[in-house]
Amino acid sequence: MKGKALEKFEEWYFKKYGLGFHQLPLVCQQALWVEWFDAQGIIIYTYCINDNMKPIWNYSFKDIFESRFEFYSRPEALSKAIEKATEVFNNKSK
Repeated sequence: MKGKALEKFEEWYFKKYGLGFHQLPLVCQQALWVEWFDAQGIIIYTYCINDNMKPIWNYSFKDIFESRFEFYSRPEALSKAIEKATEVFNNKSK
């Protein structure tokens, strides 16, 4: 995360949970980012489809836009979705 999104997330996180965010494993940090984006109305979905027995992960956003990108792991898809959600939030905050 970066920009206004990071600033607002940190305000929300420290008010709600206190210290220790950077000591959390990445998967826990991502869960908190997704929770914060939910509160901002940016709902992130990750979902899996199978293509010739190989899982392909995608992400999309409810009520903002649909994006279909193909990744080979859920963490990769979620990381890209968080990057895109950050970009959307920062553009809306200008």
